Formats: sequence, structure tokens, C-alpha cells
Amino acid sequence: VTVPLALASLQALQSISFPATPHLVGSIPLALSSLTGLRRMNLRQTGLSGTIPPEMGSLAALTFLWMDSCGLEGTIPSSLGGLTRLGTGIGPGTSLDLADNGISGTIPPTLGRLAGAMYIRLEANRISGTVPAELSSLVDLQGAFLSKNSLSGFIPSELGRLAQISDLDLHDNLLIGSIPPQLSSCSNLINLWLGFNSISGQIPSEFGTLMALSEVGLSSNRLSGTIPPQLGNAGALYGGRINLTQNSLSGSIPSQLGGRPELRGLYFGGNFLTGSIPNRLSRLSGWLTELDLHGNQISGTLPPQLAALTLLSTLNLFANSLSGSIPSMLSSIARLRFMDMGTNLLSGTVPPQLSSLTELFTLALHSNLLSGTVPDQLASMTTLEILTLASNAFSGSLPNGLPPSLVVLLAHKNRLGGPAPSFGALVSLEHLTLFGNRLQGRLELPTNASFKTLFAHSNRLSCAIEHQNVSTAHNLVLPGNAIGSPLPSWPTMRAVRFLWVPAEWDQWEPVVIEAALGASLLLAMACWVTGGRVTEFVSCEQWCGVAWMRLQCAKALLIGSAVSLPFLIPIYHTGAGYFECGKPWLKTTLAYLSGNPACEWACALAACVCVVGAELGIENLQRVSSRLPIDVAPGLIRLGVGARTKLLVALLWLLIVLVLSLPSAAYAISASLPPGNTIGLGSFTLRVAHHGAGVVLYLVSAYAIPAVSRMVSRRAGLESSFSARLIMAGRLAVVILVPGLVVVLMEQDCLAGWLRLWDTCSQDDAFRVTYSIPQGYCLDGYFFGPCSLNSREFVVQATRELVITQHSDVGSPGYVADGRCPRAVIGVLGSLMLNKLTFGAFVAPGFMLLLSTPAVYTAKLWFMREVCCKPTGYEITRSLDTEVASVVMLLEIPLVFGFCVPVLLPLACLSCAGHAVVLQHCPIPLRHHAQPSTAYLRGSIVLGWGLAAWLFHESGLHGAWVVVIGLSLIHISEPTRLLSISYAVFCLKKKNEREQH
Repeated sequence: VTVPLALASLQALQSISFPATPHLVGSIPLALSSLTGLRRMNLRQTGLSGTIPPEMGSLAALTFLWMDSCGLEGTIPSSLGGLTRLGTGIGPGTSLDLADNGISGTIPPTLGRLAGAMYIRLEANRISGTVPAELSSLVDLQGAFLSKNSLSGFIPSELGRLAQISDLDLHDNLLIGSIPPQLSSCSNLINLWLGFNSISGQIPSEFGTLMALSEVGLSSNRLSGTIPPQLGNAGALYGGRINLTQNSLSGSIPSQLGGRPELRGLYFGGNFLTGSIPNRLSRLSGWLTELDLHGNQISGTLPPQLAALTLLSTLNLFANSLSGSIPSMLSSIARLRFMDMGTNLLSGTVPPQLSSLTELFTLALHSNLLSGTVPDQLASMTTLEILTLASNAFSGSLPNGLPPSLVVLLAHKNRLGGPAPSFGALVSLEHLTLFGNRLQGRLELPTNASFKTLFAHSNRLSCAIEHQNVSTAHNLVLPGNAIGSPLPSWPTMRAVRFLWVPAEWDQWEPVVIEAALGASLLLAMACWVTGGRVTEFVSCEQWCGVAWMRLQCAKALLIGSAVSLPFLIPIYHTGAGYFECGKPWLKTTLAYLSGNPACEWACALAACVCVVGAELGIENLQRVSSRLPIDVAPGLIRLGVGARTKLLVALLWLLIVLVLSLPSAAYAISASLPPGNTIGLGSFTLRVAHHGAGVVLYLVSAYAIPAVSRMVSRRAGLESSFSARLIMAGRLAVVILVPGLVVVLMEQDCLAGWLRLWDTCSQDDAFRVTYSIPQGYCLDGYFFGPCSLNSREFVVQATRELVITQHSDVGSPGYVADGRCPRAVIGVLGSLMLNKLTFGAFVAPGFMLLLSTPAVYTAKLWFMREVCCKPTGYEITRSLDTEVASVVMLLEIPLVFGFCVPVLLPLACLSCAGHAVVLQHCPIPLRHHAQPSTAYLRGSIVLGWGLAAWLFHESGLHGAWVVVIGLSLIHISEPTRLLSISYAVFCLKKKNEREQH
């Protein structure tokens, strides 16, 4: 429907009114300009489009022109300045209303001729240019609304001549310069809105003379200086508000503001205000409903006098430097709906009395120094939708009966422990963060479809996830937990099978198959070597030197297993309280010890006993090694090599060892790295690296390292003992140091370096999750909720953005010294050692026996003579230094990890025994004399018990000091020798003194 052209023939027509008629479309007919007697035109909220005809300026009798909320475009015709009767004879009301259209261009200076205009509305258009100083000629103007445009330049000081103006709205433009002090001459000014511009300078103190001033909106500018105390003198109307948010104001909050009891809202957030909260603000108890001081540098304590503000509904103190405790008297503010005290320095506990705030919608206490337990009384706050407790020092457990109305619950980075509460009843929950705590047990999630965010990693959660049909857009659950199967399809990093606990058989299937195949190979080779008489294979009357040495080590490990396993494993299993479920085999290790003081003390005492037993075993090995043969076969020893050559060889060896350490490093990486990573390792590659690490590690340590070390020593002309030291150093790095270092760098419970290799972390906002809190303050009346489209916003924003998680919260967690890291090291390296020793105990003996058969020996000898150009008389020999080093390395693993992972002791025993039996049947002769490095073995004890002391100390387990004292028992015979020598020296001195006298 269009405007009827027939209206132009009605020359006596005085009023055209089609308000709120969206089906009225088309353009404004030019023929209407012939209605010279027309006095009123109301076309607001219609579907009219096109431009405003300049001919409308000929409607000289027009008293008001309303064409807001249409689709008008083009510019404002300067001819409208001829409507000199606008505003006359209609009483209070808008004279010219062109708001909420698509009008562009500038404001015609000719509008200054509308002498009778009382209200001009041009907001929400695309008007540019400057504010015409000619508007100061409108002596009867009471309201000028020019907001939400692109006006630039300065605010004309001539506007101070508008003696009758009560509303001046220039917010949301591009205005610059300072606020003209001349505006203080507008004695009837009630509402001044200049927010969302680039106005600088100071707030004129002359505003203190504006006794009618009620609302001051200067937010989101560049104002500096202090808040004029004179503002406390201005204003006489009730319901006033002062909005100075998002500026650069400094100084303190003037206490004089407490002298305006009619104030309804104070908004000073996002500045650089210092000092404390004035106690005098409590005098605003009659009307004050909103107090927003967020994002400043306000210090001191929370004044208990704030409890006198009984009408307060919003208290926003976020991001300041407030200290002290939270006054329990705040619970008397019965109408409080929004309370944000996050990111301060508040300490103490959360007053249980806050639960009496039955209308509270948001309670934000994150990023403070609060401690104690989370009050169970919070469960009674049935209106609470947002509860933020993150980044504090809360301990104990979360209340079981959380408010079912919760939409956001942030509890990450605390010290919360105990069983995780059930979240199944929280049917409105959308965002949940629990990471960086010590929560245990099962994770029961809500089933509502709106559940979006779940960050619960780095806890002690285990067992299967309840309500697995949840689908979350942002989640990280597996790292740092031990979630059991069946695992739902939605968790991120589900493809990293080593981050969750599969079914029992799935855990042990590779180990069992490997052991069965290895035992079968060994049995077959034993039958082949002995012609079916297997008993002759293990029964020998005369053992050769190294075989006998390995056999003695096996006996020592057997004794150690028989003594420690019946004692340590029950202690570990009984005290395994770190995870409720978890991996069953780790319950027999130190990694899961927690929550049982008796077991912790027993374990600490057992550590001392084990140190003494290990020391006695080393001394026994030293006696056994003295019986080894000397120079069984001739060999080459080159002496006189300088220290410089040895240093160069050591540096070369370091590079070689780093290359040989790649398999063990790949295993440690595969334990935490997801397939989508920046180094291009796929799921299959990571799985192969994980399951094949034990085999590759054994082959590298048993064959590659000795062969390369002999070659390097031979080329450098070094003695074979130096080669043995290279072997021990290389194996120490490859088997323990490199994978241990990689675990510390990569594991979520340590330095979480895997996050830097995860593709997701390459996005700066990958883990930034926000939630918009409805919070609006509108000119047409205050209410807690978003402002309507037709109302003018008074506050900076209609909603406040609550940050659920920052990218740094998840992507850069940092190290937490609470025992997680040593437990992760024991878990990952313990599994690696288990795989290696399983291969060494069941597969390697049969493999060695196969390589030592006459047919293989002949083939190897032919290869060395024909292909490698060895002389005709060349024979394959095995260096005794290498064999002794191998014995030392077999003992190293039980010495380092035997106390933490006792199950490794019998495996090391089987490996030593199997190698001893195979060596007894090997025809390869030995050469050179060697002694095992007892210092190296004692260093292994230091590593192992250092790992145990690290876990005891960080976890706060009982008996940590006993474990530290146990380290001093290493080499227990040395203090005895020193004591004897000291006593002998003392006696000799006494004898000499007697002879002198």
C-alpha cells in the first residue's frame, strides 16, 4: 500500500497520520507539498523508503513532522529550515523526528531557524559532519538527540546558550576535543549523554552548579584527570546516574558523592581510580541500586557499611586490588542480583550467610586468595545461575547439592579434592570448568542438550564417564586423569589411547603375546641346541665368568624380589588412593600411593631398608667381579691418548646418543601427543612408537650402543674400558634420562609441552570461551536484562562478557608442585621399563641363542671377512668390558625403578638368568679384564630414591623426611671406613702427644 495521491487534492487537510503501518510502502509523494494548510504529519514506523522531498520545506504551517523508524535515505533537505512553526501549538513533544532511518549527509545549519522546535530526534542514522553551532539559536529547544551517527569534530561551546534544554544526547559518534565548560550554563539540563566518542580532557568541575542534572553518561571516551568532587553537589532529581566507565580517570572516588542520596547508579568501571571505597557511599541507601567500580586500582578492604545499601541489585568490584575478607553483612542486601568480586586480593573464607541472598543471579569470586571450603549452603540459592570460584585456594570438596539453576560453574585451579559431585541434576548447565584440582572418582555430567563447555583435565578423575551421550563443543578431559572405558565418542584427544584406561585385556594383550612368543622361541632354540634335552640347557656344572656373574645378579634380584614384593605390593595396593579406578597394574607402584598415612609411613621406612639392601648387593657384586678371568683372549689396548681426544670423542658420542635416543623419546611423546600435531605424527605412527618402544629400546641398548661405542673407541685409539664407560653413559641417556626429560617436558601433569605441539593450540583463541551475562540499564526504566531495541542505552553495554576460559588457562597451564609430575614419570617410564624388561626376559634370550648358533656364527664370520675385509684369521670376540657394562645396565633399571615399580624386579631377575644361561652356551670368547662400576650403580640408587623423595615431598606424603634420610645410607660402608680412619688418626695423635711429653 502506498500513500494515496488523492490526498493532495484535500487542500483543507490538516493532519496525515499513518503510525505503525509497516505495509505502507513506496516513497513520499511530492504532491503532498501542495497541502499548505497541513499542520501534523505522522508517518513513523512505516515501510516508506526513498528520500525526503525538498519540497516539504514549503509546508509552512507544519507543527510536527514524525518520520522515524522508516527506510528513508538520502540527506536532510536544507529547505526543512523553513518549517518555522515546528513545535508551536502542540505542547511538549517531539517537533522533528527522523530517527532510526538510513539518512546520510550532514545536519543542515538551516535547522537553526526552527525557533519553536522543542525536541529534535536524528539518532540512529548515518549522518556525518559536525554538530552545527546554529542549533544554539533554538531558544525553546528542550531535547536534542543526535546519537548513533558519525558526527565528528568538537562539541560547539555555543550549545551552552540553550537555556531550556533538558536532554542532550550525542553518544556513539566520533566527536573529539573536550567537554565545553559552557554547558554548565544550561541550567535546566537533566540528562547529558556524551558516551562512545573520543572526547578527551577533564570533566568540567562547573557541572557541580547544574542543580537539575540527573544523569551523566560519559562512558567510553578518553577523559582524564579526577572525578570532580563538585558532582556531589549537582542534581536534585531522584533516580540520577553517573556513568564514567571506560575512560582514563585517576585519583580517588570523591566521598562528596555520598551527599546525593537520590543517586540510583554509579558506574566508574574501566578507569585508573585508586584509594579505597568511601564509607560515605553508604548514605546512598535510599535509592542506589547499581554500583559498578570494576577494572580500577581500588585498594583497601570492603567496607561493611555497604550492607546499608539495602536496595542495591548490582555490585561490580571486578578487577581491583581489594583485600581482606568478604563481610558477612553483605547478606543483608536482600535485593542483590549481581555480585562480582573477581580478580582481587580477597582472602579468608566465603561467608555461608551469602546463601540468604535469595535473588542472587551471579556470584563471581574467581582469581582471589580465598581459601577454606565451598559452603554447602550455596545449594539453597535457587536463583543462582553463574558461580565462579576459579583460581583461588579452596580446599575440601564441592557441595553435592549444587543449585539446579546453574548455567555457569567455574571451579578450576583450586585445591578441591574428594569425590567429584554429581552434575547430572544441573539441567541448565552450559559451562563447567574443573581443571587443575584434585577431584576424584567418576564424572557424572548433565544430559541437557545446551551443555557446551567441559574442561576437567588435570584432576584425579577415573572410572567411566556417566551420561556419555553429552555432546560438548569445547572439552578437554583426558590429560591428567585416568578415565576408564567405555569412552564416549565426544572427548577431544580420544585417539590418544594411552591417555585413558582401556579394558583389562587390552592393557596386557601386547605384553602377554610378546612374552608367550618369546618363551616359545627360547624353548625351541633350547631344544635345538641340546637336541631335545632341555634340562641340560639350564643345568651347568661350571659357569663361565660373565655368565656366572649374571647368575649371581639374578640370585640377588631373586632375593630382592622375594623380600620386597610380598611387602611393597600389599602396601602400594592398600594405599593406592590417588585414583579410584585407574590402571590396575599401577596400583602396585608408588605412583598411586595417597591418602593412607599408615601405608605412607611403611613405604618410607621400606625405602631405607631397600637402600641398605641395594648397597649390600653392590658390594657383593664387587666381590663377585674379582673372580672374573683376566685376558681370556688377546686384544688391542692403545694407551697415551690425550684428554683433548677423549673430550672430542665424548662430544661426538653425545650427538650419537641423542640420535639413538629417538625411539625412547618417541615413546614418551606418544604418551601425551594427539595425532593432530605440528610435527606431523599420525595416529598409526604414534601407536607404533608406543607399542614398539620396548623392543627397539632393547635392541638399541643391547646391540647398537655397544657396536657404535666399540667402533668410536677403536677409531680414536682408546682403551676398551673407555668404550665401556661410553656404553654405560649412552644407555643411561637412552633408557632413563632422555625419556624422563621428555616426560617432564611433555606430560600434562608436568610442563605440558604437548600443548605447544597440538594444532589446536596454534590458534590464539582456541580455548577462549565466553558467556554473555544479561545486564542492561536503560533510560526508559531500570531492569535486570537486555535493553529493548527502542530504548536508549545508558550503560556501556547491554550484556557483560564473562570469560569462561582464556587460551592461557588451558594452553599454558604451568608447573604445579603437587606430586603430579613424579607420578607421571613413574607411570610412563615404568611402563617403558616393563615393556623393555619383558622383551629382555622372554624374547631376547631366544634371540641371542639364535644368533650364537654355528650356522649364524659362520654367516657372521663370512660377512666380516668377505664383506668387511677382515683378515683371514679374524675371529668374533666379545669384549668383557661390554659384557660387564651390560650386567651393570641390567641392574640399573631395578636400582632406579625397583622401589617405585617392584614388578620390575622379577622381570630383571628373569632377564639376568636367561642371559646367563645363553652366555653359558655361546662359543664366542671374551677379551680384556673389567670391573663393574660401583659408582655408577650407586648413582642409579640416587636416581631411584631421588624420584621417590620427589614424589613424597611434592605430594606431602607422611614420612617424606625419612625417605630423604634414607638417601644418606647409600654406600653405608664408606662412613664406616671414614669413622675407622678417623679413630686411627685420633689414636696416633694421642700416642705422639704422650711420646713428646
